[in-house]
Amino acid sequence: MVLVHHFTLFTRVNVGGQTRGFDYLGRWGVAMFFVLTGYLLAKPYLRTIVHGTRFPSSVEFFKRRFFRLYPLYVASLLGSVALVGAIDLWSILTHLVMIHGFFSRYITDINGPLWTMWVDVQFYILLPPIALALRNVLSHTANRTNRVRAIWAFLGACFAISMAERAISLALTTPDLTWEHMHVVAGNVIGMGSQFALGAGIALYEMESHAMKQTRFALFASVLGFITLMLVEKIHGGTTGVILSFVVTDPIAGLSAGALLYAIVSGSLPRAERLSGKTPVIRFASLAYAVYLVHFPIMTVAVKWYPGSLAHPIIATLFSISVLIPILVVAYAGHIAIERPFLRLRDRHRELAEPVAA
Repeated sequence: MVLVHHFTLFTRVNVGGQTRGFDYLGRWGVAMFFVLTGYLLAKPYLRTIVHGTRFPSSVEFFKRRFFRLYPLYVASLLGSVALVGAIDLWSILTHLVMIHGFFSRYITDINGPLWTMWVDVQFYILLPPIALALRNVLSHTANRTNRVRAIWAFLGACFAISMAERAISLALTTPDLTWEHMHVVAGNVIGMGSQFALGAGIALYEMESHAMKQTRFALFASVLGFITLMLVEKIHGGTTGVILSFVVTDPIAGLSAGALLYAIVSGSLPRAERLSGKTPVIRFASLAYAVYLVHFPIMTVAVKWYPGSLAHPIIATLFSISVLIPILVVAYAGHIAIERPFLRLRDRHRELAEPVAA
């Protein structure tokens, strides 16, 4: 979905008399990414808090996250610099240490989608100490049901704080704020905390419920949320403004993505489960991270080199398909040469109770 959004963003395809960016696709895709991250990574920590099992090794957690993400991230960063051209040295340095998201000047200037990696790193850093503190506080609570209720209250507070942070950020900024500025003040780990909390909540509910209920309602809510995003974009002329996106569409996208994840983990989509187990799907999914990292600079160069207009839907579609080929080739090369060897190193550090890698 993120790729489709970026393709339409670059081509500025004209559909129905409107220049469409299909913002809702990108927002929904990013929301699912953060919800899924919260779901996968919070599980071992929730288990140790609720059941009193051994606390996962933070050193091993950071090692595994490093091997999973950083080598290919650096390769894509340097490749982006080579493709895009002249870049501020400070921007490169801030990207290398993953603090680029603190600066509106740098957050999207090399490779736009890398802003999400800054948010992820903040989540990785905060998750172990917060989970440890929560476990220590609740260790004096002998009743398991009360511990679970306390975790629910904590996740609810995280969601509320996240939404309040977005509202306060908007109240304190000027009307002419840019996307980059809003990503710094509202697209950080606190602003995106609502989506992490949703994922963690689904993990807790799955862990504590013998039978997940209301799965059909969850699927319906997910579809309804997605349709709502489409309608909001249609009403506002093919794209959504900064304020509307951060206050309305982002939360809707998070809730819609969370509802779909709930429906999937509950087992109410057996066909999707069987499809996800097919070898071609597994192999294609293994390229997802590499594709995410390399697609934006390749699109940037391709659009720059293309001599004509891409506004016509047919031309935009053919152009996008042709650009997808080098994206997949580069992503596959990066996966084989860089990502897969480091994933093997990561798999030697399996001290956590279960895999926590996305």
